[in-house]
Amino acid sequence: MRRLQIISLVLFLARASAAGPADDEYLEHVNAGKTYFLVHGNMFRATWELREAMRMSPARVEAWRTMGACFVKHGETDRGIMYLHEALRCAPENGLSHYWLGMAQINATRWGLARFHLDQSRLLLKESDFPDRATFENSIKHAEELISRAEREGASKFDLKAFGPPKVLRFEYVANLYGNPPDQTAVSAQTGQPLVKELLVAQAYDADGRLLDPSKLAFEWGCSAGLTRKDGAILAGDKPGKEVLSVTETGSKLTASQEIVILGPAVKLEISPATTTLALAQRLNLEARALDAAGHPVFIPDMKWAAVAEGGGAAAGLERADTTLTPGNFFEPHRNIFAAPEETPGPPVTVTASTESGALSATAKITVEKRKSDKLGSRARAVTWENLSLDEAMKKAAEQKKMLLVEISASWCQFCKKFEEGPLSEPRVGEALRDWLAVQVDADAHPEIVERYGVVDLPMVALLSPRGTLVGSFGNNLEPSGTDPRTTGDSFLKSLEEAKKKAPGETWEEDRRLGDVKDPGKMASLARWYYQRVRWTDAEKWAREAMKTDAKLSDEMMPYATWSAISYGRADDAVKEIDAYIAANPRSEAAPQLLFQKGLAFARNKNMEKAKAVFAEIQKKWPTSSWARKAAQAAKK
Repeated sequence: MRRLQIISLVLFLARASAAGPADDEYLEHVNAGKTYFLVHGNMFRATWELREAMRMSPARVEAWRTMGACFVKHGETDRGIMYLHEALRCAPENGLSHYWLGMAQINATRWGLARFHLDQSRLLLKESDFPDRATFENSIKHAEELISRAEREGASKFDLKAFGPPKVLRFEYVANLYGNPPDQTAVSAQTGQPLVKELLVAQAYDADGRLLDPSKLAFEWGCSAGLTRKDGAILAGDKPGKEVLSVTETGSKLTASQEIVILGPAVKLEISPATTTLALAQRLNLEARALDAAGHPVFIPDMKWAAVAEGGGAAAGLERADTTLTPGNFFEPHRNIFAAPEETPGPPVTVTASTESGALSATAKITVEKRKSDKLGSRARAVTWENLSLDEAMKKAAEQKKMLLVEISASWCQFCKKFEEGPLSEPRVGEALRDWLAVQVDADAHPEIVERYGVVDLPMVALLSPRGTLVGSFGNNLEPSGTDPRTTGDSFLKSLEEAKKKAPGETWEEDRRLGDVKDPGKMASLARWYYQRVRWTDAEKWAREAMKTDAKLSDEMMPYATWSAISYGRADDAVKEIDAYIAANPRSEAAPQLLFQKGLAFARNKNMEKAKAVFAEIQKKWPTSSWARKAAQAAKK
């Protein structure tokens, strides 16, 4: 734990350099980048802030070093090394840059290079780099521990000066992409404008990872049709679109390239969603985007908004919170939050967004209706919740072939609010959820859904395929750390992506199994498969088919059927079926499990005395079984 604290402190605690005052705009971007990465887990926003600082002052060290450190901590070691070498180019005697290069080389198991940079950091780190002497001393001690490790791995045998021929060429144009997608490698330029020469970074390495002296290499630049070279500069053409800039090291013939988006003037404005329905007391995030002729988002600093009710007049009850677009948040879509009234729905409302001159405009239509979904007062600014119950939302997802995000939370849950104000309010999350449906479930109002998804900690998020298969979930007993998708946008987006990748495979497997249901054994297997994926109504269907075809499967299949009935609001029917089955099969091995379900069914219907009596019967008849232990726990609850 101490080492992790040191690593984070070393990243956070880079003092202002002599190149500028501590409160200048450059350092504001650098510090914002650190905060977005370490506190919010938002690597995209951190990258944007740091690139802005590099653009403002390419010769200053702090942004290069911080970007490199962020990439190292993010797991992109080689990219981190590239930026850290640029930091040393700006300030060769900077101990923090050497420290992070040593850390990166440790990650890459290049022990000789790691030892060299850690040795340098030990000599060059200054107490003034840290908030107090204790942190400084701990950092030096940590470097010494890593040096000892590198020596044990054979670092002393490495010859720092035995440079080999180029084997790896790395190249990036370190400029920002204004708009989407949130790709940390994507960059842009304005039509007719030159690329910033100081932000064209090309580095060659030998097979052992030594950085080769650029003065001893020859680089040749290549441009696609929309880029031109003139007097040593590279200019963007007049036509918007995607272009490619490449660099070749002529001796080794190694080549690397970078795609560059050329942005033109805005020719179109659009609002998303263009048509939507709001529930009473629900909030909606409208996104307005200005696009160039190639469909890329471009910057418009001022945008006017108006909301008019059907038939004319003000949109009664539909409130709007103004948001301002600035160069600092330009990469986020322009957002306006509209809140529906608490009580009576009004007439449909047309919302218009337009440029200051009125040359470009777009409209959206909002209809307010009575609430059908759970009223939880979500603070999420990047998600529009469906005004539907979970079952209705699953049906809609199936019809529209969309993934479904289910947030199970409660009005009293403070961590739920942090989740909604954190990842669920990030524009890039809203962008990723454009093709999803999202619904909220009140854990207090729906204990059957809490049981269905095994919720033990709030908020819990279930990610469902269009067919309702559980393909991802998070939230149960996860610590609120940098890897928890409920606290960091990067982890949340990763969970969404993994669920989307998993869904087609689950659909294929389901179709395969459905095409091969020829005997009771495969019907029973299909019931188990559905149950494991929280498709309990489908599990019940095939459990009953299996029992109908082969009565010998009843002991195994009956609990699937009755549990589905209890979970989906048919508890009374389940109790009757359990009683009839046990009466007909008094020696059934499934009896303790079925009785346990019966007790839960009574509890679901608030008949606690009957529930306790059933749990006591299980403990008396099967005292050593797992169901007796579960019954004892359930009785206490």
